[in-house]
Amino acid sequence: MKALILRFWPILLILLLAVVLRLPLLSGSLWLDEAAQALESSRPWAEQLQIVPDFQPPQIHLLVHLLLRVSRSEAWLRTGAALIPALISIAATYYIASWKISRKAGLLTGLFLATSSFHIFYSQELRPYALPLMWATLSWFNLVYLERLSSKSRGNSIFSRPQFWWLVFIFDTTMGLYSSYLYPFVLAGQLVYAVAFRQQFRRPILLSSLASCIFFLPWIPLFLAQLRAGQLLRVQLSGWENVVSFSQLRSLPLTAGKFIFGVLDLEPSVGYFLLSGLFIALLGTLIYFSVKKTRSSELWSQYGMGFCWLVVPILTAWLASFFVPVLQPKRVLFSLPAFYLILSALILSGFELGKKHQLSRYIAGSFVVLILFINIFSTFSYYIQPKYHREDWRSLHAEITQQYNAEESVAVFAFTAPFASWVWYNTDNFPSLASGVISINSAEQLTNLKEISNYQYVLAFEYLRDLTDSQNLLLSEIERYGYREVDRITPSTPIGVVRVYARPDIYATRN
Repeated sequence: MKALILRFWPILLILLLAVVLRLPLLSGSLWLDEAAQALESSRPWAEQLQIVPDFQPPQIHLLVHLLLRVSRSEAWLRTGAALIPALISIAATYYIASWKISRKAGLLTGLFLATSSFHIFYSQELRPYALPLMWATLSWFNLVYLERLSSKSRGNSIFSRPQFWWLVFIFDTTMGLYSSYLYPFVLAGQLVYAVAFRQQFRRPILLSSLASCIFFLPWIPLFLAQLRAGQLLRVQLSGWENVVSFSQLRSLPLTAGKFIFGVLDLEPSVGYFLLSGLFIALLGTLIYFSVKKTRSSELWSQYGMGFCWLVVPILTAWLASFFVPVLQPKRVLFSLPAFYLILSALILSGFELGKKHQLSRYIAGSFVVLILFINIFSTFSYYIQPKYHREDWRSLHAEITQQYNAEESVAVFAFTAPFASWVWYNTDNFPSLASGVISINSAEQLTNLKEISNYQYVLAFEYLRDLTDSQNLLLSEIERYGYREVDRITPSTPIGVVRVYARPDIYATRN
């Protein structure tokens, strides 16, 4: 055991650091999409593939269903569906960088990933972002390991046979396809890598990729049904596309910004421009030194895989977004390891050149300090600033149920049903009503609102109401029943206010 610890101590320390940094807020409240995920996965096993309204493959649904059989704890669910896959991605990236470049590159890349607030945030998200990250990293791990096998003598063990690792690659790729609809962009990058840089891989990777796609074929009919449902939602709910996607001009720079700054707001400020300028200047200088001092064949050998893992998937996703808007930073989280892999290679190249040019060493060292400063600053900002936290529906529900009696109060939502995040925490069955339609266009659609007359207080949620009730018809209808606004509840996390209305007799008493 001691020998194993001594052998693996670098990656063990990195993983220990990663776990420690991911424990804060792990048990925080589920936000809307996470709660919807948990509720969908709470259904019987036979209903787990009935997910047409959710534009995701089934893997996350099945996994969370199994996790819920043990506990409904937020920390437990996130650990199984996000934290463990994220930790696996760090370990696999460490070995990829160590084998592809050097052990120092493995340490540096692993450290950058472990401290990245962007990686930390989605290590705690009960949604399918850490899963494709894990499968993508493992599939690249397979390819790099196959390269190592081709360059050394093989033993008799099954683990030294290329056929075994190609089967593992098929498994990882198939699982990746079932984890995210953007995973084909990862596969595109791997195909480009094989064709451009690894001639001996061309045939096996094409056959392996074809096999994985065949295994995915049974899901195609449901994928098409989900695609139609998503397009219908965009038609029915004006403005929804701006919520789930970004404009083509913003998506690429926003992805780059999130990879660098993590959870921090990318709003114009003196600090933001200074850090961005310094980052670009140091990065550009290291690229200049690396290109100037390294032969082109060696450059592609060193950075080709990172390019195919980082640039090809994001660029192809961006091009696909001209037809179906899919590019968001969190959806291409699977390329984050390649981002840090390239940075680590440039930094080590700078240190190597520093043997002859001292300036290059100083620039490389400064770049390491800058990256770690940004990562640590953004991570602790995430810890302490509520605006970066997930929507705290758990605390909001507790506050409402403590202040207002369930026998005389009702929560009202401008949506087809009460929000999943409210339902998840509403275990005491606090009365709830919904408009019943996804977009309120006339007061005649609000006939079920007459039930509020049975209650003294009406609590109207502003959350998403600018999308579903842009004409304020719900609030007008509540007032038409004689209720008047008497209070507002303002959560610290980004949920929006809850307007509290009271019946005329209560309103008169309070005023």
